[in-house]
Formats: sequence, C-alpha cells, structure tokens
Amino acid sequence: MGFQNFSENVLFITLPEQPQQGAELEETYRLLSEEFSCDVVVDFSKVQILTAETLAGLMTLDRVLRECGRLLVLCNVTSKMERIFVQTGLSRLFEFAKEELAALRHIRSESHVPIRGGRMTYFRARKGTVLIVSLIFVLIFSALAIGMATLSGTNVQLASNQHNVNAALVAAQSGHEVMRYWTSRVLIPSSTAPSDYLGAIVSALQDELNASSISNMTVNDDGSIATVILDSTTGQSFNGQITIDPCQPTVLQIQVTGYSGEIVRTIGVQFDIQPYEYPIFKFGLATKGPLSFPGNPTITAVNSAWEADMFVESASDAIAVSVVGNTNFDGDVSIGNADANADFQGDVSIAGEQGQAAIDNHVFTGTETPEFPVPDTDHFRQYATGDIVDLQQ
Repeated sequence: MGFQNFSENVLFITLPEQPQQGAELEETYRLLSEEFSCDVVVDFSKVQILTAETLAGLMTLDRVLRECGRLLVLCNVTSKMERIFVQTGLSRLFEFAKEELAALRHIRSESHVPIRGGRMTYFRARKGTVLIVSLIFVLIFSALAIGMATLSGTNVQLASNQHNVNAALVAAQSGHEVMRYWTSRVLIPSSTAPSDYLGAIVSALQDELNASSISNMTVNDDGSIATVILDSTTGQSFNGQITIDPCQPTVLQIQVTGYSGEIVRTIGVQFDIQPYEYPIFKFGLATKGPLSFPGNPTITAVNSAWEADMFVESASDAIAVSVVGNTNFDGDVSIGNADANADFQGDVSIAGEQGQAAIDNHVFTGTETPEFPVPDTDHFRQYATGDIVDLQQ
C-alpha cells in the first residue's frame, strides 16, 4: 500500500493487488486512529481481488472522513471492481473518479467554508447512507434466517414423509405375510374346475379364518380383503384383493395395499395353483401293502373325519383290508388295486354308517394311487454296513 500527499489537504493511497492483507491492514487502522485533516483519494488501479474486509474498511474510512468534514474519492476503478460495487449496492455510497487529476478536481470543486483549526465542512452531506447500509444488512440476515427456517421445515417434512413411506410399506408387507400364511393352508379338491378356483379358494379361506376364530380380518365373497387396522393412532392399516389371472387360470393374484397417513404402498404377488405334491398326507393311514386287523380295530379322527381316512394300494394282494373282529372307522377306505376287496367278518361301522351301507358308500376300489415319498437311506447305510462292534468287550 502506497501513501502520497498531493497537498496539505489531500492524501493519496494506492491499494495493492490484494488489499487488507498483512501489513497493509495494520497501516490502514493506524491511519484511522489519527485525526484526519485532509481528503483521501484511493487508487484502485492495481487491485485484483476485492474482499468483504476491504469493503468494510472503506466504509469505515468514509464514515470517519465525513464525520471530520472530509471527502473520500475512489479513482482508477476497473470495470471488474465497478461491477462488485454495483452488485453490493455500494456504488451510491462512495465517490468515484476516472483518474487522480479528476479526483483532485472533484475535491476542489466541492463547496466548503472554513471552521476552527482550518478544517473544512462540506455542505454536500449524504444523509441516510448509514440507514441504507443497515437496511441492506438487515435484509441479508433476514433472508438468511428465512432460508434456514425454510430449509429446516423442509427437512422435517421430508423426514416425516419418509417415515410414512416406510410405515406404509411395512403395512403392505405385513398384509402380504398374513395372506401368504393363510393361503398356504388352503386345499381345494382336485376335481375343482378352473373357473371355480377363485370361489373355492375364497370359501376355504373363510372357513380357515372362522375355524381359527380370526375376527379382525374378513375375506369377502368377491375376494376383497376388508381393511385391517394395525395402529389406530398412526392410521397404519392394509387391505387387499384376491383374483385369478385372466390369462393364466392356475395363477392366484393377491394385491395388498398398505396405508400410513396419506402415503400408500402396494405389493402384488402371484401364487401357482398346483396339485398337492404328496397327497398321501391327506390320509390318516396309508400303506402300499395290505392291512390286516386280527382284533376289533377303531380308527378315530380328532378334528375332521378325513383324518381317519385310509389308503391301501395292495397292488399284488386280492384282499387289501382284512378285519377279523368288529370294525369301527371314522373315515373312508380307499383301495388302489381295482381287483382287490375288503373282508369284514364282524360288525361294520364306517364314517357313521352301519353294515353293508357303510361298505357300499365308504369303501372305494380302483382309486388313484398317490405318490409316496421315498426316504433317502444313504445317510444310514454306514450304520448298517460298517464294522460290527461287540459291546461286551
């Protein structure tokens, strides 16, 4: 930073490329601490970077000079620096001149009268400048405060929306798991026509829910699932719809919609309607060989009559079922071999009927043979073919 006295009443200051850094800043404050008895011209010809610190220093210098009745003029201001003054709204605060001589002429042209100590008082006072600058800062900080408040409110709203999105998705997933559990328990007769699949599945679901005393979920006859409330305080719930794919009659579609506040999320799943892999387990008793009861057998169902049903394949035996004593069966008797028969020598009670009517209505021959699961014996082969251990030794 360079200092020159053009006259007793004018001080000329040349700012460096980056003013208000290092020693230049300290020198500026030293000058401000003295009593000003001259006007000041600041040369901007070398300035490349104009910082907020520089602007604040110039504003302070201008204020002190005006309080002392003196004038601050900025000269040789490049177009780049001029844009900064315009954008910050300070172009009306400072006096500008194209070069040094123009600045001196401007200072000398000002009207003034002498007062005590030879100091001059300029009648060209710029009233309201401090108020304008103060209002600018108030507006800047108000805009910052409003922006921060808006950003904070937006973040809160985003967090709330994300919470509702997750809650709605969880509700839909809960409904999907509930429906997956109950549909996995459904069995429909293999003789059901594809056009009747939906009605048979809905009916079976309704029976399962009633048998299990489920009262908070209802499946209507059209396959719609009534709204199930998960959390009444947050409005978290789900409902759904059961349909058959119109293009694939063996595909069951379940669409579950979860709700949380105003947010909605839907999950759609498809289930293949397939024959039961091992229908052998639909019988209470199943065997590939013949059955022979030397006494008075009784086979009782616990929950449903089918639990006491029997299947006897008897592929190579003419007598599939032989009972020496009295017969008391709660379920039906199915025989896979169409040429085999059942021999009952005592009293007969099958599925609630007695005598020959029980045999005619509840003993079936030539029925379809279900697939029997084949156990994997390789794991146990080592125990049957390994070394013999004598436990007495």
